[in-house]
Amino acid sequence: MHEIAALDHRVSDDVDRAAILLHGRRRPPSDMRDLAGQLGLLAWRCVFPPADDASWYPKSFLKPVEVNEPSLDAAVGRVEAEVERLRDEGFAPERILVGGFSQGACVICEYLARRPTRHLGALILSGGLAGPAGTTWRPQVELEGMPALLTGSPADPWVPLARVRETADWLRASGARVRLEEFADREHVIDDRDIAAGVEFIAGLPDQG
Repeated sequence: MHEIAALDHRVSDDVDRAAILLHGRRRPPSDMRDLAGQLGLLAWRCVFPPADDASWYPKSFLKPVEVNEPSLDAAVGRVEAEVERLRDEGFAPERILVGGFSQGACVICEYLARRPTRHLGALILSGGLAGPAGTTWRPQVELEGMPALLTGSPADPWVPLARVRETADWLRASGARVRLEEFADREHVIDDRDIAAGVEFIAGLPDQG
């Protein structure tokens, strides 16, 4: 599963940063290319992986995790494979931003929990860790010092703000440097406030990994 070739964006051989961005449910990877443009990332090496049948996993991320297996683990494996592909091109994880929207953001959270690696940063737009209410997640010390931006809204019908906050708390417990932005009236979309927060977050990423 999840073996369709990624949509790649290459600028030149001397680029020293890369980004992996995952799309939402039933959306094309080109959405993430558009997002990269809005965030000013197209000067970087970018990878926009596509999910099989445009979905990374079948059910809500708030269901018991086993309901979404093996798809969710395969999606995490796809992120890991793209990281390794970029590593082979000379990009250490500390030079790779990982992020996504909605389902894609949830996959990135699971990747950080299951394959903990300190990246250049994590951009989590309307997503969170998987599992039903009451789930707990073990902190991962490998994420110490990693910048992370999370956005959410009480008006989002698909991603409860409470879960976004829980995910932010888990990242803090893991030692990440977390910025959480809450937008009171934003539904399940990426709007101008997400973009503005993302641009500011990216501008503040360290020059050296």
